[in-house]
Amino acid sequence: MTITSFFITRAWRPHLKAAIQDTIDRYRGDAPGEEIDVILLSGGSANLQWLASLFEDELSSTLADPSILRLKDYRDVVAKATSGLDDANA
Repeated sequence: MTITSFFITRAWRPHLKAAIQDTIDRYRGDAPGEEIDVILLSGGSANLQWLASLFEDELSSTLADPSILRLKDYRDVVAKATSGLDDANA
């Protein structure tokens, strides 16, 4: 068994896929009529491109062709987003 197939059979299918699907369903309940158009992937298996492929292969029917953004470090995005909050609160 390759490490990729191990990840898919032991992590993705039994745990991650269901958790992501639950998150998508919860979003749809909170924002009816709105589609998810961007998926942000960063760190861990996202760096190995596994999650992007699994989203495309196994969740594409659930999503309306979103753009998948792959970031090396999500903290850059969080830092930029929160720096605007600091300026607004000053």
